[in-house]
Amino acid sequence: MRTAWDSRRDPDRYPVRFLAGIWAQRTGQRLTPRELGQLRDLRKALGDFTRHVIEWMVDPVHWWRFCQRVRAESGLPSAPPYAHVGFLLKHHGRALRIMRRELASSTADADVRFCAQLDSLRAEKLKRLLCVLAAGAPEWLARIDAAQNLTDLQRVFIDIVDENTAVSA
Repeated sequence: MRTAWDSRRDPDRYPVRFLAGIWAQRTGQRLTPRELGQLRDLRKALGDFTRHVIEWMVDPVHWWRFCQRVRAESGLPSAPPYAHVGFLLKHHGRALRIMRRELASSTADADVRFCAQLDSLRAEKLKRLLCVLAAGAPEWLARIDAAQNLTDLQRVFIDIVDENTAVSA
């Protein structure tokens, strides 16, 4: 017999319950109401990346690597030994960066798609920042438009910052 909770796990209509179902299935832990709220906030913060992040993070090996990197970067004395929604929410930016680094060499379709979508999102944000930094200079705007990918945009960013640093010195 299905409960009302089970019937409301449609990923499109009830995305938080769907994600909570993945969490419970993979970890064996049912989320508390507070953790469901944190999961909702995580979904707001990560958007379309949430499902992939959760599926990756609930693996104990991945969780351990993630926690070790967070501890090293932030100087925290400890981290939760098992997947914890609140900890993931607090460090979701680091989670994306760490996952990107870990999945860069993966050939799985979902991982390749994740990396490409994340790179595309970062490229869009960097392009908007570069347009502001270019301050209307036609030569910089032309280089920004000519950039093909995230790496090209990062090179333009470095050049703009270097030039602005040299001018102000």
